[in-house]
Amino acid sequence: MLNLSVPQDVFKFFASDPIGLMLTVLTADTPASPIFESLDRFLRSIPEDVVADTCRDKEFQSFWAGSKDVDRTARVWIAERFLSDEIARQRLILLRNEHGSQRPTPYSEPALADLTVDEEGMVPLSSFEFDGSRLIRNGYAFTVFVRLLPRIPLTG
Repeated sequence: MLNLSVPQDVFKFFASDPIGLMLTVLTADTPASPIFESLDRFLRSIPEDVVADTCRDKEFQSFWAGSKDVDRTARVWIAERFLSDEIARQRLILLRNEHGSQRPTPYSEPALADLTVDEEGMVPLSSFEFDGSRLIRNGYAFTVFVRLLPRIPLTG
């Protein structure tokens, strides 16, 4: 298992982006990106042997064989997969640890601080604007998260 240290600004940038990591990592890997320097350090921290293994991977080759910079593209490929797993892992930890919290995530965010959370952990949708794909409030965009509850068998 790959063990990398993700800079906090890089993690937060990608964890809060609903577009999808591969497109976002590729887009952020440009000097115009606000996290370019941190992302660049993170990409360069990926071990050379992991990059070499990725460059030999048939799936990677089928997508990126003609890339101008195969080494950099392999690093982006690795980062996308690592970040995807790490974001999911951190979200599960957050959900597990907030059980019983007075103000569950994301309602502790400043953009939502004035909303009243009901006993089911819900807020009224009328408190948001909808732009066709996101819920907008106080300059922030949110997406719906569905929390699956354990299935309770019916007894006859």
